[in-house]
Amino acid sequence: AAAAATFEALSAGGHERAESAVMNAYFSLADRVSDPDELCLCLLEAMGAALNRHLGPTAQAAVVADAAERLPDPPEPSAADPVSAAFDRLAAVGLVEGYERAGDAGPASEAGAPDHATVRISGYALSPTDGRVATLPAALEVCRRDPRGRIAGTALLAAAGDPTGSDWWVRVDPQAPSLDGGPSTASVPGRN
Repeated sequence: AAAAATFEALSAGGHERAESAVMNAYFSLADRVSDPDELCLCLLEAMGAALNRHLGPTAQAAVVADAAERLPDPPEPSAADPVSAAFDRLAAVGLVEGYERAGDAGPASEAGAPDHATVRISGYALSPTDGRVATLPAALEVCRRDPRGRIAGTALLAAAGDPTGSDWWVRVDPQAPSLDGGPSTASVPGRN
C-alpha cells in the first residue's frame, strides 16, 4: 500500500524523472525477485533512493504528504504519540522486528508527547544502498498518524547501529522534514 500510494503521489505531482526511475526499478526487480513480500521491500528501497536522487526535501515532503493522504485511514484514531504509533505499525507489518524509544527530551506537542524522538529499531527490513537507508515507510506512517499531518524527518545517529546490518538508532522529528536531505532516506553515519 505504501509503495502504491507513493507511486500515485509521484504521478499526480508531475515528478516524471522520479516516477520513471521507480518504474524502471520495478521492471528490473520484477524480473529478478519472485517473492511478493521481498519485491515490495526492494521497491520501497528503490522508491526511497529515487525520491532522494530526483527530488529536493520540499518536494519529497509534498510526495509523502500526498501519499499519506492516499493510504486508508489507520484503524486507530489519530495518535497522541504518532512516532510510537508509526513504529507499532511498522512492527506489525514486519518492517521492523522491534523498537524502543529512548528518553525523549524537548518541547511537547499539543497532545503532550514530545515532538521528536530517539528510537532504537532492531531488525529493519530495508538495507542500506549507496550510503543511505530508506526511511520512507516511517515518514509515511508518522505523517498518517500525526493529527497535524506533519512530515517527519529522520536521521540515523552516529556511532549507533551497524552500517551493514539492520539495527539502528534513529532520530525522528515531525517538525523537520528536511532533516538529512528529506524524509525518504537517511545517511548511514560514517564509522571511525
